[in-house]
Amino acid sequence: MVPGRRPRGDAGRRPGGPDSEVFYYFPQVEHDTAYGRFPHQNSDGGQYMEIGNSVFMQYRRAESGAPGAVSFAELPNRNVDYGGGLERIAAASIDSPDVFRVSLLWPIIEKLQELSGTSYDDTTHAMRIVTDHVRGAVFLAADGVTPSNREAGYVMRRLLRRAIRFATELGVENNVLAPLVEVIADIYSDAYPEVGEQRDTIVKVLQKEERAFRRTLSKGLRELRHIVKEARPITGADFFTLSDTFGFPVELSTEEAGRQGLTLTTDWRAEFDALREEQRLRSQTATKLGAHD
Repeated sequence: MVPGRRPRGDAGRRPGGPDSEVFYYFPQVEHDTAYGRFPHQNSDGGQYMEIGNSVFMQYRRAESGAPGAVSFAELPNRNVDYGGGLERIAAASIDSPDVFRVSLLWPIIEKLQELSGTSYDDTTHAMRIVTDHVRGAVFLAADGVTPSNREAGYVMRRLLRRAIRFATELGVENNVLAPLVEVIADIYSDAYPEVGEQRDTIVKVLQKEERAFRRTLSKGLRELRHIVKEARPITGADFFTLSDTFGFPVELSTEEAGRQGLTLTTDWRAEFDALREEQRLRSQTATKLGAHD
């Protein structure tokens, strides 16, 4: 355990205090000197994994006079708040530095290996993204969320479309989501019966989104390749086209631009936001006109 020196807690009214972080040590992981001469708990070298922390609730943060200044008042009643990561603790229990090898995740990886004909060791990054994102989307669907461009639905859409993009990189050109839903439902149905009970509905919701995105995915990637050939920075207008015409969430487009080695114009975000606002206003006007007619 490593004692923390800074009070934990948010900048508002919640209490906080010193913390003691709990790490698990994996001696079988070779230390990468890019993260320092020696292994250390605060590096990303891989030998240490934080599996939890205990926060000793001692103070309440308050604003203090000058702008930005704060003070810490003693709490009348103190307590210890422990937070631990289930999957990290499970990984430590099997002495695995890779949390994706625990029983809650590894069957999904195995199904991806089967669907793609590729090895997890060779495609680790892509398989982790697909596994994590689809699992999150399944639980959103179990709660009644559907893909949309607003609030939780937009989060779900981003998860699914990024998962589909990386599934394509694995060589799975269609129908990747339904088989993964089956595996996830089998894993979690005992603890979360609603996942198993709504299995068929979840499959339909996710398949609909996959079909919609795959219709434009290859066209969007071609659009990006054209920009690469033009050897120019990608603009906010380019990102807007990818979003509006090809269904690429802007976060996915910027990630793709980085993968393609494209530079971004300095004002791309402002340009993108302006175009999106123009579209929103046009849509509002059209709706009002339609209601008037």
